[in-house]
Amino acid sequence: MREEWNRISLYCRTTFHHHDGRRALEPMEFEYNRNNAAQHAAYPPRIRSVLGRAHLALMFFNQCKRLDIPITWNVPIVAYDEEAEIATAISIDGRRFLGDIVIAADGIGSKSHGAVLGHPVRAIGTGYT
Repeated sequence: MREEWNRISLYCRTTFHHHDGRRALEPMEFEYNRNNAAQHAAYPPRIRSVLGRAHLALMFFNQCKRLDIPITWNVPIVAYDEEAEIATAISIDGRRFLGDIVIAADGIGSKSHGAVLGHPVRAIGTGYT
């Protein structure tokens, strides 16, 4: 999986610019790779910070196939839960999908906010893309 990650991700520096294109700050190391940052879960490899969602989803899909983890398609998930170290995704028809982790990739307005933050979070415009 690490080989696939290294093939599909990019190593880059973070840059900030004003709306007119002028540089606001000098390019800097991605936060987790800075010398004064706490060690991350993947240490010692450096964090590669740019990855497209489609590539990430494909990487997870490929890993599930390698590990014979079943995938269920076209099931709307309406809620998430976690207790006693079991992650649960609850479908619209009441089925409960249990696992060690749940990857809530349902985008803006995710139902996962209820499980993670304890309350829903509404999407708000930031003016950035």
